[in-house]
Amino acid sequence: MFDILVVDDEASLRKLIQINLSREGLKVREAKDVEEAWEKIREKKPHLVLLDVMLPGRSGLDFLKELRESEFSDIKVIILSARAQRDDIEKGKRAGADGYIVKPFDPIALGKKIKRFLREMPSSFEVVHC
Repeated sequence: MFDILVVDDEASLRKLIQINLSREGLKVREAKDVEEAWEKIREKKPHLVLLDVMLPGRSGLDFLKELRESEFSDIKVIILSARAQRDDIEKGKRAGADGYIVKPFDPIALGKKIKRFLREMPSSFEVVHC
């Protein structure tokens, strides 16, 4: 079973994602900020992190850069962000993201897309539409 860590400061969105990914047979843990994300990663390394960019305190991009320089650098990361400009997506790619999903998204389609992503584990950056 794949283990997913959802890092987003909106509790209702984390719950919505958790419900829909669980329906796809995925195990989901949640973190509200960068500090909690590091705690969860150290407890149990996830297969994938779904990461918001705009987090309280430190940004998701800062976290991603730290992650890529850590012993957990091989964790797949997909950014979930309302920032949809080409420059924002490029910043995510340069920071080391494996994919990018623009909010708002269809939560049911998200579960199916994430499951496909985990099965295929693409080696190149992917903008996922759902």
